[in-house]
Amino acid sequence: KHVSQTIASPMLLKKLLPLALLFSPLAADEKTTAPAAEFGFVNLFNGRDLTGWAPAGKSEAGMDDAAWTAAGYRVRGGELQGLMRGNAGHIRTSRMDFEDFEYRMDFRLSRLCNSGLYLRSTEEGNPSYNGCEVQILDDFNWEAASGSKLAPYQFTGGLYGAQAPAKSALKPIGEWNTYQVNCVGSRMQCALNGVILWDVDTNSLKPKQGEPFAKRAKRGFIGMQRHGAAGKTDSDV
Repeated sequence: KHVSQTIASPMLLKKLLPLALLFSPLAADEKTTAPAAEFGFVNLFNGRDLTGWAPAGKSEAGMDDAAWTAAGYRVRGGELQGLMRGNAGHIRTSRMDFEDFEYRMDFRLSRLCNSGLYLRSTEEGNPSYNGCEVQILDDFNWEAASGSKLAPYQFTGGLYGAQAPAKSALKPIGEWNTYQVNCVGSRMQCALNGVILWDVDTNSLKPKQGEPFAKRAKRGFIGMQRHGAAGKTDSDV
């Protein structure tokens, strides 16, 4: 997938826009977000290396190309690629205090990919539930390949464990998609390709997995999950 992110100055609403990532989940192109600053956005990924990012459970310090590859990530052609093999289940911003913001991300799927966007998460416990996760998945092939039945919130755009997307707005494998997520206090809204999937006061939700949102972190990192594929693929990302 491909991602583009930004975050703005510490006002009421910070604006985030991830630059290029291509994992088995994410990627974006620096040109995608070049005008971002004009609209108050800050690029989270520079399209060249992983400055400003850290693998799960570690700090950014000492991370060279070899260490990143071992963790399961690489930057290639302006994209952050999440590899099929690696020892880190997610990558996160080094900055850990994102609170109220607008976040935009461009991504495209690889076949059988399983990823997610972490928001306001922390390193203590599961970032899907100490903050939250917006699902990114190969909705088209996952159930057949895995032999499982997805819960409604497990499809792309679901607020994981808590809220299903209102409809499917995911484009076919290989095509670009755009997430826009707004977070202000307990209110969150998520749109995929211009289609609003949910707009909720998270404190009113009754999660099927994880703590109630009122007990979760109010600020934290932005992260990208690298989860295993549902079956064999021809790609290493």
